[in-house]
Amino acid sequence: MKPVLMGDVIALARALRAAPDAERASLISQVFADASEAAVFVKKARRTHPDLGNGSVMAASSRYPQVPEPWLQDREYCRCLRDIFDYLSER
Repeated sequence: MKPVLMGDVIALARALRAAPDAERASLISQVFADASEAAVFVKKARRTHPDLGNGSVMAASSRYPQVPEPWLQDREYCRCLRDIFDYLSER
């Protein structure tokens, strides 16, 4: 998987914000797994994965519905960001 940048976090948080609360934890895991799988594919095939992208979290997140980027006053969006940072800090 490519290194995770702030744009990746924002893209994933936008997808999480569009998902039901009960599905968010599994969506985080799925997106990171998809990004890792795509990165392996890219390394072997020397081209982007046709469905999962280039190995970035942003590309993997783009497969899911996303809300327009919310303001930081949106508590649910902030919870999505927190959940992603928690996931990253535990990896």
